[in-house]
Amino acid sequence: MSGIALYSSASNNTLTNNTANNNKENGFYVSSNSTGNTLNANIFCSNNQSGGAFYDIYDGDSNTGDNNTCSTTTYNYNDTGIEKGCTNRCDGTVCDADNDYYVKNICGGTDCNDDNISINPGMPEIYYNGVDDDCNTSTIDNDQDGDGFNQTVDCNDTNAFIKPGAREVFDRIDNNCDGNIDVLIEFGATYGTTNFSAVSDIGNVTNITLANGNGTIQFPADYGVNATGEDYDSNVEIGDGFVSVNSSGLNPTFNNTVNITLNNVVCPATIYYASGTFASKGEIIAGGNVCNATTDPSCSIISCAGGTLKFTVSHFTGFAAIGTTNMTIWDETDSGMPYGNQTKYQDEQVVFFANYTNSTQTIQGANCAIGFQGGSYNMVWNASSRLYEYNRSFSLGGTYEWNVTCNGSALGYETLNANDSVSIFSDRITLEGGWNLISLPLNPITPYTAETFLNQTGCDLISRYAGGIQTHIKGTSNFNFNVTPGYGYYTYCQNPGNKTITGTPVSGVNISLTTGWNLIGSVPEAINNASALRQT
Repeated sequence: MSGIALYSSASNNTLTNNTANNNKENGFYVSSNSTGNTLNANIFCSNNQSGGAFYDIYDGDSNTGDNNTCSTTTYNYNDTGIEKGCTNRCDGTVCDADNDYYVKNICGGTDCNDDNISINPGMPEIYYNGVDDDCNTSTIDNDQDGDGFNQTVDCNDTNAFIKPGAREVFDRIDNNCDGNIDVLIEFGATYGTTNFSAVSDIGNVTNITLANGNGTIQFPADYGVNATGEDYDSNVEIGDGFVSVNSSGLNPTFNNTVNITLNNVVCPATIYYASGTFASKGEIIAGGNVCNATTDPSCSIISCAGGTLKFTVSHFTGFAAIGTTNMTIWDETDSGMPYGNQTKYQDEQVVFFANYTNSTQTIQGANCAIGFQGGSYNMVWNASSRLYEYNRSFSLGGTYEWNVTCNGSALGYETLNANDSVSIFSDRITLEGGWNLISLPLNPITPYTAETFLNQTGCDLISRYAGGIQTHIKGTSNFNFNVTPGYGYYTYCQNPGNKTITGTPVSGVNISLTTGWNLIGSVPEAINNASALRQT
């Protein structure tokens, strides 16, 4: 049973100085339809002796009170202004000693100092007093702007954007707390960077220079740039062999004709440009184009000597410089080239060459790859020839396309590509001194007459049988017949030698046979006996 209970719309009652302790169920019970009751200075302790779902105070509706004593076991009830339960606890604890309506921690409340009315969760934090005024340990007493730096190192603890390590912008404020106003981090005065802190009009700065160990950006002496609030450290980078400018993050007056100097460049150099912002020259070169006087932006080289490149650009984007290179490729069949002027046949090794050079010599240490249909392979540096080389053979005759890519970017040089083709001869006829019985094994690319055959082989005469023997002697006009596959020929040569035949394989041939004897030659497949030949 409950000690005191209000049922059946028992409303607007005042209960004062009552005691209901050690009851089996609730100490004080108010039904759900009883409202407007007031509890003042009552004592409800050690109830719920049965251990069930009962409380010192059970409020089924909306009732109020003040200065009551109970344990924390209340249901839907708090004394007026008290964040949890009653003003006093049954063990004698005063839960709100400072009367700020916040209960101390041991009463289940959040008041971290119940002896000081000025300290509770509802109070604002007073910075730098060493006191947790708002009872919130996450509120840092000595970091008012919450930027992670306390007042001993933060030169403005009311502005989270001003702190050690912040980017310096031109606003006449020490943004990074280094003791300097409007002094850049990325571009040092020792390299000639403009001293913006000494500029009288930050909205119209003339003769601007941004410089570091990698190079310099120099504006015309009479050109004014609006540098108000600008963050050049974040939006301008002069890196190893490149310049990158985020023009969208800067005042439009910055995007102007300037002179750029890049240090540690391989001379002579080629300049590339690309739109966007970049972290390396490799990114610009890979996605860019060669910059010259006709491009937009335009580039004009002033000089390149001693590893220092100076050039003018019409406006900003990404610029990169790399050593100018040339490349020539050839193979052993090319005429007029070193190791060339050779004839190569199927199944013979052919050497391919790449001469990748700067203005004075071949570049050693580049990555050169040769490509054929079906694959790409690394070329090898030959210290003797000072060329990149690769050798292979071809199982069939014909013309083969090939290409070479030489990448010397790691050495400061541009990557170059070149294409070529190689002709591989399919077969040869071996001619002995004296008489030879021959036929053509291929369809020649250039058809032979008897005269051209003798001129190219160095033989003296050639004969065929066409209803009778027909003989052509070199230098004469008689019987200048065509020399074609499928037919047999006698040729007389004073000196032995090899005749190269360039053409396509014979897949089928029509032979006109006359009555009587015929002299025939190559046929499209092997014939092993006379019977098979008759059937053919």
